[in-house]
Amino acid sequence: MENKYIPALKYHFLTPYYDRVIRWLMPESLVKRKVIDLLNLKDNEHVLDFGCGTGTLLEILSSTNPEVKAYGYDVDPVILEIARKKNLGNSQLILGAGERLPFPDHYFDKVASSWVFHHLDKAQKQQGFSELYRILKPGGLMIIADWGKPANFLMRFLFFLVQLVDNFHTTSDNVAGKLPDYITEAGFWPVEMVGYKNTLFGTLVFYEGRKE
Repeated sequence: MENKYIPALKYHFLTPYYDRVIRWLMPESLVKRKVIDLLNLKDNEHVLDFGCGTGTLLEILSSTNPEVKAYGYDVDPVILEIARKKNLGNSQLILGAGERLPFPDHYFDKVASSWVFHHLDKAQKQQGFSELYRILKPGGLMIIADWGKPANFLMRFLFFLVQLVDNFHTTSDNVAGKLPDYITEAGFWPVEMVGYKNTLFGTLVFYEGRKE
């Protein structure tokens, strides 16, 4: 949420290789398509991809939901330059700066975020969910895909290895299953786990939150 951020692959020099690395190691396209399915988008709805990275979700949206008014927000200017080279249709890319999102209250019908919140510390997570709640319309829907509580011992061990390489500071709340608590504290209700997928690096969980 602020200029000081953890790059997508932890180190800035790895950012240009992000798509290639993720394509080899993670089911990114499958996960992004699952997020889009859960959003259940309608024509002319406004949707935000918070932490859009290289624009994979927006690229899929441009072909599957071309009538949606899509926005991508990220704090990393280098990764946004990669996104700009993709076929994103009419999607708008916005570079973030500061803790407050550059959108008015009640602007979006839907918001989504995938593999972002594990990069944020507790205060940033809380601020992020609070901002997403603010910019959603009443009745709006949020879908989060991120690392969650491991489904079994193997998933916990694999994610422990990830934490050794990445960090424990921002990932500990994810693995402890605290994201739903932060989402609820921001005002979303109900908050539900609507799916999960075991991967080479741990359990990825899909959360749904609604703004009353």
